[in-house]
Amino acid sequence: MAVFILSLIILFHRRFRTGRQPSKLCRHRLTRTVHKFARRDRQISNPDKITLPIFENFYNLDVCGYFSIMGTVSQFFFLYSSIIGCFNDSIDISTVDMLTAGTYASVVIVEWALSLLLNHLEKLEKAKAENESIVGNDSLVDESDLSKLHYIQAIISETFRLFPAAPLLLPHESSYNCNIGGYDILRGTIVLVNAWSIHRDPMIWDDPTSFKLKRFVVGEVGPSKLLPFGMGMRSCPSVVLGQRVVGLALGFLIQCFEWQMIDEENVD
Repeated sequence: MAVFILSLIILFHRRFRTGRQPSKLCRHRLTRTVHKFARRDRQISNPDKITLPIFENFYNLDVCGYFSIMGTVSQFFFLYSSIIGCFNDSIDISTVDMLTAGTYASVVIVEWALSLLLNHLEKLEKAKAENESIVGNDSLVDESDLSKLHYIQAIISETFRLFPAAPLLLPHESSYNCNIGGYDILRGTIVLVNAWSIHRDPMIWDDPTSFKLKRFVVGEVGPSKLLPFGMGMRSCPSVVLGQRVVGLALGFLIQCFEWQMIDEENVD
């Protein structure tokens, strides 16, 4: 895998060696897009009117694309700035951070998924067969194909379970005094959810350390068991976008390349 990644770096080196101009152009376009939504939201005289669309977008991300998420993020920061005040530069930086936060997570999940498939080549062959039967060899995997690729979706879900990109999720703060599992949690306490431990709990999962796709293929897993993106109102707003990015990337790699072990040792 390291050789493959190195080959990609060499292949694209010529494109990126021109200097900082492509990076500046990308940043300029992203900043311009953020400003577009920020200007639109500042025209709203009552910030309370934008709170409902924020939560509507969070829970209807299946119909939200990139620009819808941009709108949601800009609405959030407009609401934030209306309360405590916030400069344009702060909004730009925070928005870019939110939009790019999932990049590393997506790369990690795809890398772990490929590692698991190389350790279970029979599952890799099944994924390739599903890809060929649904997508075919005349076209690349498209976003519209992802909902039909049930086996590949099971691979992604099982990878999320075994190797969540954020094992402790994001820090949460208790808004009031409460008792959880016999422990008194005071208001204002920072709480970390150990998703790694929950995903490997033998009281919740059968044979939790094994790579078993049938958990998700046959629909045995409820939504409350798998939480790589958190749950409820504080869950990741880009959960659907992240799943699609990982699905497309993994689908491309399975469809376009032949993968094999370089030695007899498992990939770790």
